[in-house]
Amino acid sequence: MFKLGRQIFCSAERNAFLAKKIIASFSEKTAEEAAKKKVDQKNKDFQTVYRIIHPEKKGFILAAVTSAISSGIFMLYPKLIPQLSDLYANKYEKIEESDSDEQKLNKQKNNQNTNNAYLKFFLTWGLVCGVSGFFNFSRRYINGDLGNRISIRLRQAIYNDLMTKDSTFYFNKSVNTAKIIHKLSNDVSQVSQSVSMDLFIAFRGALFITGGTGFLLFQSPQLILPSLFVMAGLSVSSRFFGNYQRHYKKEEAYDLTKTSEQAQEALQNIKLIKISNTEIKEQIDYQSTLARFYNSSKKVQYWTGMNFGFLEGFGLYSLIGILGYGSFLISSGLATPELLSSSMYAFYVGLGVRSIVNTYTELKKTTGLYDGIVSVIGTDVTQSQTYNNPKLIEEGQEYLKLQRNNAEFYQQLYSNNTATLHQSKPPHITLKNITFKYDEYGTERQLLSDLNIEIESGSVVALVGPSGCGKTTVLNLLTKLYQPTSGDILFDGQSLQAKDSKWVQQNVSYVTQEPMIFQDTVYYNIIYGNQGFDTSQEKVIEAAKMANAHDFIMSLPEGYQTKLSERGQDLSGGQRQRLILARAILKDPKILILDEGTANLDSESEKAIIQDLKTISKNRTCIIVTHKIENFLGFVNKIIELKAPINSENKLQQEKSEDEKAN
Repeated sequence: MFKLGRQIFCSAERNAFLAKKIIASFSEKTAEEAAKKKVDQKNKDFQTVYRIIHPEKKGFILAAVTSAISSGIFMLYPKLIPQLSDLYANKYEKIEESDSDEQKLNKQKNNQNTNNAYLKFFLTWGLVCGVSGFFNFSRRYINGDLGNRISIRLRQAIYNDLMTKDSTFYFNKSVNTAKIIHKLSNDVSQVSQSVSMDLFIAFRGALFITGGTGFLLFQSPQLILPSLFVMAGLSVSSRFFGNYQRHYKKEEAYDLTKTSEQAQEALQNIKLIKISNTEIKEQIDYQSTLARFYNSSKKVQYWTGMNFGFLEGFGLYSLIGILGYGSFLISSGLATPELLSSSMYAFYVGLGVRSIVNTYTELKKTTGLYDGIVSVIGTDVTQSQTYNNPKLIEEGQEYLKLQRNNAEFYQQLYSNNTATLHQSKPPHITLKNITFKYDEYGTERQLLSDLNIEIESGSVVALVGPSGCGKTTVLNLLTKLYQPTSGDILFDGQSLQAKDSKWVQQNVSYVTQEPMIFQDTVYYNIIYGNQGFDTSQEKVIEAAKMANAHDFIMSLPEGYQTKLSERGQDLSGGQRQRLILARAILKDPKILILDEGTANLDSESEKAIIQDLKTISKNRTCIIVTHKIENFLGFVNKIIELKAPINSENKLQQEKSEDEKAN
């Protein structure tokens, strides 16, 4: 029995030992992984900063040179202390009448030497200060210009990326345009400013450490130990306070983004807010959001103040301590009076350490901001051709000159000289076994399944059905805004996939439910998107007359040159719709698409627009989405009904002729 108990005890002890060993091994492995992850993150941060500055490397080299010269001159200022002592030792002697000729001559020489010493002192340091001022100006100007150039590169690269993204990116429900705009404005500014300024603060700090340590080793090795103490104290304090600053800076940036999102959302829905009488609610909500931003910003300022307060207190006390220690060494005969000037170099070393630590903290925040930009737009633009274009800034200046001085040639830069892909007759359209799936919050949704539609050349077809059955999706597929998951779309037997975006631009006009009006002239709004076609005043007026828009345009203060307000809010709904119709028919498209083009109009305006469409749709393949099919019965040739639910057994469309629908 005793032996059995001993075996059980030994077995339990061995198992406990093994368990401890496994836990210790796991802990070591976790610690190693954490350390490796930290190193990888540091490498990633440095790589990000390098990619940001790489296109402007020449400017950074020039800025580094000016910073080096400026810092080198700054290292001369402690030499003032012994020179001022020497000046103080030079005394002016008063020449008395009772002095002998030799005494008068000696005093005159002494006074002349004193005058020369002061003149040399002021001329020398005047020159030093003048050169220092010039290179400080150069340093700040070049750094500021670098920040501007980097911000332009980032903004242009982000904007180009947004303009060339697939349309599905914008239809993704997780995409927040207000957040994108905030990143494009606020975060880009912070990133460019940090990279252009903070890197050179660290560079100057490194020069201070190198130069200060060199002077100390050469002149006063006795002050090396106190300098190390100052370096350690400033380094630890910067690391401690910097962690809090970085944490609350992230909160501040997030809360600031929220204020932009909320303001933009409210302005976009101002009509609903007015109708709902919720102005006070929106004001209170925004005030609450601002209060949250203020609280996080206040925390940032608190820890920033703590950081600088400790710098000033500890830094000045360290300087006083080093000066006191130097005085002790001088009074003890262990050092010369020049040691006092050397004590300033010890302080420089401490400041250099602090600059590097602070810069590292700021650059981590900067890389975090840039990672936030990448996460929102889904692209690292620093690797794009646009961002790395060496002539990007200069090209922008040339475009600006052309825009100001030669508007016609400027327009040709983005216009096709001839519409070479423009069809002469309306096409026959076939949708063959079309299936369309999309991602919604990480879940795959199927909207269309095995859809087959035939649209005859020159016919007017109406797509009808309940909301969510895929009518607008079909239109987006026809215009290549979406790509089908499977199946094909044929225009006169040729696949739409084989046609590029220019073909769509030259042959398809798409009138959306909400008129898209730019805050520009009426003329600009009509010609927009019609590059490559005749956009002369005569053609624009012809299109406006066909859309029954000419008369109201001429009643505006400056006719076709009248500048419209945001989204054309100074026009009625019918006027906006006619303006969009004029834009749509200016290039004489052979495919005209209208997505609920009359949904937001009053009955009289709707009837007038439909009457205009009867003329406009001639010699075109016209596709109309509407919930009011009864208003189009005397107009359309075919009605295609899309039904839900969508599955492989229940086909989506039932094609009915107008006569069948009437029966």
